[in-house]
Amino acid sequence: MSTNVPRPGPPAQATSPEQTAEVVGWFSDGWRVGATDQRRFFEHFGACLTPDAVLIQPLSPVLRGPRGLRELFEPLFRIMPDLRGEVVRWSASQDGLFIQLALHGTLGGRNVEWTTVDHILLRGNLIAARRSYFDPLPLVVALLSRPAAVVKLLLLMMLGRTQTRTPSYADAQEQ
Repeated sequence: MSTNVPRPGPPAQATSPEQTAEVVGWFSDGWRVGATDQRRFFEHFGACLTPDAVLIQPLSPVLRGPRGLRELFEPLFRIMPDLRGEVVRWSASQDGLFIQLALHGTLGGRNVEWTTVDHILLRGNLIAARRSYFDPLPLVVALLSRPAAVVKLLLLMMLGRTQTRTPSYADAQEQ
């Protein structure tokens, strides 16, 4: 599929290598846009999350659904407006897939790069959970070298927080 054609979301249960490759292509399209077009990023991923999708990653509280996606990424996009990601490799799992993503952007005039591996659980053609695994050190070091960015990020995260219950990744796997 062409990257110019918007995709409605991942196909129903990535059960074949072709379907899994389509999900990865869709994921890649969303991160290629990244923070450079936030509206499109949130439409792309938000429309394909279950309302209760569990979103887990280091340095963040556990969040849920499209609203949680915004709470997770809006503060980061504000301090790194050029943040984008590039799929490095991927693998199918029994309940979804793993995607290795190289993220890069500019924070306070300095380039920041880190790699993450996302485990995505699919329910039908929607994402029921995303658990991101990454070493937060490169991001923490970049933030600590830019105190104004840390203050801005913390304020944005505190103002956007609405979570009242901490969901678990196992909750999404059981559904």
